[in-house]
Amino acid sequence: WAEVISASLRHALLRRDDFRARATSDATGRDELARLLGEAARETSSLAAGQILPPALCVNVDSAFTVDGGDESDDDADDADDAGDADDAGDSDDDSSDAGVLPERDVLAPAPWVAATLERIETGPPLDQNPLGCLTFQEQLGLPHTKGEPGWILVTANFGGNEALEPTVRERLQLPCEAYERLKHAKAQCKAGTPGQHLLWRCSGDDESDAEQAWLRTVAWLLRLGYLLPSPS
Repeated sequence: WAEVISASLRHALLRRDDFRARATSDATGRDELARLLGEAARETSSLAAGQILPPALCVNVDSAFTVDGGDESDDDADDADDAGDADDAGDSDDDSSDAGVLPERDVLAPAPWVAATLERIETGPPLDQNPLGCLTFQEQLGLPHTKGEPGWILVTANFGGNEALEPTVRERLQLPCEAYERLKHAKAQCKAGTPGQHLLWRCSGDDESDAEQAWLRTVAWLLRLGYLLPSPS
């Protein structure tokens, strides 16, 4: 656990420019070290188990947004196979050749955990983006997307499971066109620091339209893979 937690904290710190800056041993460096120790303590206190260990890696765990009871499903076995291949997948989220060899999962395809997850999305707490998760659109990998057509995304998480900070969760998801465009808007708004970000991930179970149902299933997958989390507030 010490290795998992410390590697996850390292991942969190490396997201920030000040922690990536060169260390110096002069008086200025000493003052900066003191400041960064305080910042590191705040980063540590903000870490949560769900940020580090996403539901896709949990088997037989009774918690929200995970597979319900029983033995590991075929879908979980596929996830485990993907996790085992992560060591050979490289350490860059922006490597299009790596993304090309990943199995592509359709968010609309049947999966044994989806129904319970959808119910919990509708009745559970608001959702927030996991600061330790990563979502990349196909355009960011150099593959153009035609508006009005389905698109795919690369979702990675659990970077703290190894010293190289390679993601254990690494999935390529196929999204219907409406869900793809809505996801791009939600992520852009989150990046801009929009207040009340959890509202961007809201879903309406009463809306039976194909577009809203596709969005529900997209959110369900993002929860399972650890890109989204139940809000603590």
